[in-house]
Amino acid sequence: MKRILIAGLLASVIAPPAMAAKWDDLYREGQFAAAADAARAADTPDSLALAAQATLVMAAYQADTEERALTLIGDAIADADTALYMKPNHVGALLQKAIGVGYRAQLSKSPSKAKEALRLMTQAAKADPKNAMAQASIGGWHSGAIGQIGGFAAKLALGASEDKAIAAFEKALALDGKNPIWRAFYAMGLIDMGEDNDVQRLRRILAPAAAMKPRNGFERLLINRAKQLLAVVDDKGELEEVAEANRPFAQFD
Repeated sequence: MKRILIAGLLASVIAPPAMAAKWDDLYREGQFAAAADAARAADTPDSLALAAQATLVMAAYQADTEERALTLIGDAIADADTALYMKPNHVGALLQKAIGVGYRAQLSKSPSKAKEALRLMTQAAKADPKNAMAQASIGGWHSGAIGQIGGFAAKLALGASEDKAIAAFEKALALDGKNPIWRAFYAMGLIDMGEDNDVQRLRRILAPAAAMKPRNGFERLLINRAKQLLAVVDDKGELEEVAEANRPFAQFD
């Protein structure tokens, strides 16, 4: 499912002070490969969840071939599975596994994998109802499915819903409106669903993100995306082109 957005919703995993380590600093600096290696060496549920997260960023935005991306996705899922073995229902690991499975769904165009990804996201949201990333991931799943195969087909084949997408994104903003990642992907989700004529709503979502100060390398990436979208928000054609160029795996199109 090429345009499912769950893959791009990779939030900052900040360890408690006692767990703060080199891998955390490397992720904040945007050194994703080094962060993943250091996090695996730390070998805790939190560090392995971050290893999965950093690896998925590389798969989505830095891999130069689909084969390389799929290898990275497999590594990330393995990290998440190890974290879940250590600590079942670790919400961060559940979400990273969901994103990894969603990536596989995108690249292999597998409806069954897409459904598995949603199941994992829903499990994470139930385990932690106040987790904004879980809600944003669910929103991205629904909007991306609609963008890929159309509203009717996505509803029939996958149970995707525009109303569910918007409700989940709005809940993510209510829980944590200061995270630019949710905002950037909410805007791209609206564009996917053909809601890009609502310029006022897009501005409401994107303007705060564009003004935010990044807390890590991935937030920096998404803030730049938000700025690019905001700059062309009044031009429907250009807005869609910018959104398309900024999605995960756009380098393979």
